[in-house]
Amino acid sequence: MHTARFFAITAFASLAAAMPLVFDRNSATASEIRDLAAHDRTLIVPTASRAASEVEGLVAQGRDALKRGDLDAAMPALDAAIAIDPASALAVHSRGIVRMLKRDYDGAIADLDKAIAIDPGNFEAYRVRGNVWFLKRDRDHAISDFNRAIDINPHDPVAYLLRGIYWVAQNNRANALLDLDRAIVEDPRSVEAYLQRGLLYEYEKKFDLAFADYDAAIGVSPYNVRAYTRRAGLWLQRGPSEENLNRAIADLQQAVRVNSSDQFAKGQLQQMIAMKELLQRTKSETKSENGSDAKSDVRASKRLGTKAEVE
Repeated sequence: MHTARFFAITAFASLAAAMPLVFDRNSATASEIRDLAAHDRTLIVPTASRAASEVEGLVAQGRDALKRGDLDAAMPALDAAIAIDPASALAVHSRGIVRMLKRDYDGAIADLDKAIAIDPGNFEAYRVRGNVWFLKRDRDHAISDFNRAIDINPHDPVAYLLRGIYWVAQNNRANALLDLDRAIVEDPRSVEAYLQRGLLYEYEKKFDLAFADYDAAIGVSPYNVRAYTRRAGLWLQRGPSEENLNRAIADLQQAVRVNSSDQFAKGQLQQMIAMKELLQRTKSETKSENGSDAKSDVRASKRLGTKAEVE
């Protein structure tokens, strides 16, 4: 699979998998997405009736479970709420999210269809349903739902982010950049938008802009492992010099400090350390042959670059 498309689909699936708060978030990991729960619209109008109060309590219980990622606890609470009030848009919408997380995509679409029928202005439901269509590889329905979400709320940063990731998967970098730019305008703290845009800049060899986006992502989220691993890889795009290797190693060490169980970061760190040791050995050998530090640095870097390309 094309690398850009792989990253886009991976990020897209991660966002979709965290959609308990897709009304409220825009980051790649479930925990980061759950932290933004406060931005939900209120889709239930409280009433004085006992039934309405019971529904609100069950929906709150189900959504709290969603925020914790406890799908087994969320589903029965939402089922109970819908049994009492089948017209509760928030309950149906939330159950659609649970079904998506459980990979019951047909069930998710059925619930989201109903949530939209109850509240046609529910742009979050369009956004979530667009995710489900994307995961089902139905690109036409996916882009239609993202467009509709943006039509309803043209200031929703998550919709622009998700549509931008959609365009990345379609290898349409021009449209992707437009949407990711807009996502950042609407939410300057959108870590995922910075990471996705930085990746596009990498492919376009606009390394300074990519660095700026990865730096911004780290500024917003200093404990984001992906930001450090992406920036580490970018250092080597500037050439396999010892200085760039040191910077890459520093970023990967920070990534491992943030999450010591991240096997990708640990593996990359080991590779970078091995590359640095190889560079130092090559420099030493070249210096012995030529007696010139400056020339040995250049030749060693060229040898390392060749070896890295072969590997």
